[in-house]
Amino acid sequence: MKFQHKILLVCPSLQNLGGTELETIITSKVFLENNLAKKITVFSPEKASKIIKSFSLQNEIVFENYPIIFKNLFILKLNYQLKKIFKLFNKDFSPIEYFYWLFHSFFNKYDFIYVVTDSSQFYYGPIIINFNLSKVIFKFTTCFDYTNWNKLQKSILKNSRAILVTAIEQKAFIESKFLVNNVKVVDVFIWNEEILGNIEIKKNEKFKFGMLCRISREKKIEDAIKVISSLRSLGYDIYLHIKGPSIDRNYLDFLNKFILDLDVGDIVIIDTVPILPLQIPYFYKEIDGFLITSIFEGGPSTGLECMAAGIPVISYDIGAMCERLKPFKEKLIAKDFDSFPEKAILLLNLNDNIYKKLRIDLKRHYQENYSNKTKLKKTICFLNE
Repeated sequence: MKFQHKILLVCPSLQNLGGTELETIITSKVFLENNLAKKITVFSPEKASKIIKSFSLQNEIVFENYPIIFKNLFILKLNYQLKKIFKLFNKDFSPIEYFYWLFHSFFNKYDFIYVVTDSSQFYYGPIIINFNLSKVIFKFTTCFDYTNWNKLQKSILKNSRAILVTAIEQKAFIESKFLVNNVKVVDVFIWNEEILGNIEIKKNEKFKFGMLCRISREKKIEDAIKVISSLRSLGYDIYLHIKGPSIDRNYLDFLNKFILDLDVGDIVIIDTVPILPLQIPYFYKEIDGFLITSIFEGGPSTGLECMAAGIPVISYDIGAMCERLKPFKEKLIAKDFDSFPEKAILLLNLNDNIYKKLRIDLKRHYQENYSNKTKLKKTICFLNE
């Protein structure tokens, strides 16, 4: 592929290590590695953190953000007054940001613009209104956490090139809720795809479950800890490694106390040391199964990473997981908490040969349906429609 486009990627934040941030950087990396772009500008309202920038060693990626003067007290007051006028014209966004991008658009031309957002956000309003909507693609990270779209937001989304979601169910929801007909299904890109695909298929004597996510309440990590506790009470020799940044100290304290109360401190560990993308395959190499207990997700990307590595994922029916694991639904998708331990027991009771076959089948299913190459081809098709 030698398209060599100039691309602008827009995202809500590059401050913390999370799914949206990683999706933005990984998407940039995939575009560059496949020669879809000769240069990518990644814009977020606030300055990208050092750890986010460290994920990308590509000189072709330029990080930009609003100038610090936008936080000046005089500018903030001026913006507040101007916004009153803008609202009279149904433009409910920051005037200062609008004029910044109006000026920016005169001197910077992009072949297409890729906006990473959830369906409730409108931070991109003052940006996108200054560009040709036929060159804009939206990637919805989540679709069920939304507010009612205002008139301008509906117009922007309806007239954009495409709105990308991760599952057919999400596509149906967005189309029925907001009456748009440009919704397409393309799952998220993942990092280290080749390395993950080459992870050795084995089963530890002590079965190791893993979780790789933010330590935050919507992940409902306590459910996973309760599952592990119940499995041990049944005599299973298991272990749970939870790894991810903590963005809620109170929740982390709650989990640590919960572990003590259930007396599972010897088999459940929470590790909040940041993990770089290059280190992620090493985490997956050490586990035999993966748990997703979130109450809300768009993807998640870890689900695809596990599938690429052939690691069984026991998950609630959230985000795209049920659709991704459709051929394995009876084995791996839990309808509620009561059925979660049942799925884990089914996995634990597999003999070595059947367990290895499941892992091989998961890898094959990923390669045939969810590889980065497949997802990139779909994205390019939308650009060329």
